[in-house]
Amino acid sequence: MKEHETDNKLKRMRGKPFLHFHLLIAFVVSCTLLRKCQGQLEVTRTTSLGDITGVRTLVPGTTDTHVDQFRKIPYALPPVGHLRFQKPQPFGSWNGTLEGRDFGPSCMQGQSAFFVDVPNKDLSEDCLFLNIYVPSDASPNGSLPVMVWIHGGAFLYGQGMFYNASNLASVGNVVVVTLNYRLGLFGFFTLNNPVARGNYGIYDQILALQWINDHIASFGGDPNSITIFGESAGGMSTSLLSLIPSNKGLFKRVISQSGTSNSPCLMADNSHFLSELVGTSAGCTTAQTDKQVLLNCMRGIPAETLQHVVETIYASSDEVRFVLGFGPVVDGELFPDQPTKLLSDAYPNHHYFFRSLDLLTGATSGEGSLLIIQLSDPKLQARYEYNVSEGLSKDVMCNLVAPGLVKDHFQNNQKLADMICDEYSVDPSEGLQSQSVRTTEAHGEFFLTAPVIELANRHSDRNGMGSTFVYMHSRINPVHIGPPSPSWFTKSVHADELFYLFGIQQYSNIDPKDLEFSRMLMTYWANFARHGNVNSGDDKSVPTWPLYTVDHQLYNDFGSDITVQISPAKRAHQFWYREIPRASKSVNHSHDPVVSFFSRKMSAFIKLFLAACLCSTIVVAAGTPPKPTGMTTPQKTSRGSRPTVKPQTTVAITTDNSIVTSNSKKPISSRVVTSQSKTTQRPVTTQKPVSTTNAADTRSIAITTMVVSVIASLAYM
Repeated sequence: MKEHETDNKLKRMRGKPFLHFHLLIAFVVSCTLLRKCQGQLEVTRTTSLGDITGVRTLVPGTTDTHVDQFRKIPYALPPVGHLRFQKPQPFGSWNGTLEGRDFGPSCMQGQSAFFVDVPNKDLSEDCLFLNIYVPSDASPNGSLPVMVWIHGGAFLYGQGMFYNASNLASVGNVVVVTLNYRLGLFGFFTLNNPVARGNYGIYDQILALQWINDHIASFGGDPNSITIFGESAGGMSTSLLSLIPSNKGLFKRVISQSGTSNSPCLMADNSHFLSELVGTSAGCTTAQTDKQVLLNCMRGIPAETLQHVVETIYASSDEVRFVLGFGPVVDGELFPDQPTKLLSDAYPNHHYFFRSLDLLTGATSGEGSLLIIQLSDPKLQARYEYNVSEGLSKDVMCNLVAPGLVKDHFQNNQKLADMICDEYSVDPSEGLQSQSVRTTEAHGEFFLTAPVIELANRHSDRNGMGSTFVYMHSRINPVHIGPPSPSWFTKSVHADELFYLFGIQQYSNIDPKDLEFSRMLMTYWANFARHGNVNSGDDKSVPTWPLYTVDHQLYNDFGSDITVQISPAKRAHQFWYREIPRASKSVNHSHDPVVSFFSRKMSAFIKLFLAACLCSTIVVAAGTPPKPTGMTTPQKTSRGSRPTVKPQTTVAITTDNSIVTSNSKKPISSRVVTSQSKTTQRPVTTQKPVSTTNAADTRSIAITTMVVSVIASLAYM
């Protein structure tokens, strides 16, 4: 076996924050999690596809612990030529021995400020590879739990090789897989048409999971014990994958960190708009006449040219937009509707599959750190006369952030903008620092934190199938990477937990308490992957983490210590999922002639229908004899049953709690949620009633009256 010596250089992020005209959610990731390891030795595994050679590496921070890494394993054919903008095709077997000692290239993406110095700096459409990390003592055909990592990066940036999973594989005694999937235009191009439906990046993830199910046993992994986990856009991906019933059997457990399927930034119509804009900007001028011609034209343009067009479009705008650019869409296949709908009883198969899985989810205390990056653009600071390093004042909150949120997500409703302004403004006596933090919280709580809690509530509510665990990470990461945060921002930033999860041991001068916390975090995640329970394992030194239920809402706070708390982000969830939906129901649609016409007609129909019901009630009442005055016998109840109570007032909310996405242009259809109560039965009388009207005749009159009234209502429409 040949030994390879590599350097141990610290990877650093370079450049100033990059602001493009869509929200860059999710790429302040721990970009130095990958470090080249010393003492690499070749190892070989045999699979049904052929032999593969990897490297045995020393686990960072240890002196005698090793993990075997198998890199650049192709799971799909190169998506080039006629396979561009298509679902991925399986790679199949290879000839001879596959060289898995080096990482493959990253998928096509922009060279942003967050693109770090990784071992392979190449970009290519031929990028659909995965990397496998195996404890060196794992036997082939073993039964170790498998953890599949899906990276974040706003569906625009990132790659699997960012994350050295050696520590996690070693401490947790699990097999860890990282993967690439197509990003940006190449992963989410769509024409909102069967010619190009989109979601190719999600299809890539699914094909990778199928490959892992078929072949992970050759690396000592158990295909019947697979957990998918991801952060930010990766967390959104794992959450989306849990809403696809056809994925049943591919994985059992889901971890969604700082990103969930019900985030308001997902499933907007921007991918369709941007796809055609890129096409026409690249010279394919048939976008409005023939979708197939446009598709064929774009398949003939070099990938580098298309990526340059995308970056030019992003750079040409100086607006603040609080939506994703390219990303997953409702395509009628993978996703027949918005995720918030798929999480409801309206789609029982999707809802059931989601609830059948074990779920671990959470967020950091400072998710709003993403807003700091976005508002650091010098042009914005000059236009709105603020300085990020000094703070984000109430003027920034109320004249920039709140209007931007309602413009992109609430039909530009000024009433909601005022509510958001009031909610996230502090008393002037509290100072600029408090206001600055509160301004960032508006962004972080709306997009990430409140959706995490809503997802946990929906998963845990009367769920006898899958377990639910929730965390909030408030521990400050001691490793400083990239541009420093403003002095006024002292919270745990977006993705801070990843330094601990993938092993902070690789850094020097780390406090022993941080090293111990890292070990406990990896133990929790591995326990969950092994048993679906974070508390199940041989290591009894980790504090107990209670199950989360919608009734008790217990969660673990990862701060300076690990403590059990109750009701995470209670106020944020109340505001975004109760108060804002109630207020948004009063949106005036009179400016929209189509909506206004439909609303008037429906209003008339409902009034006439209710009138019909009232008429029917009157007819029935007319045919009912006077109530006898005799003694009544009270209804008996079984022992232990609750006394009969009147139903509470009904509360109308939308199925997705009226978190209106930018593509809907109107609130999604509503449902009525009522409190559960037993129906009060009529007293049993001792006097036999005397009727002067035949009961059948009465029912006939009532039904006829209703039918005539409904027909009249429909005719009016």
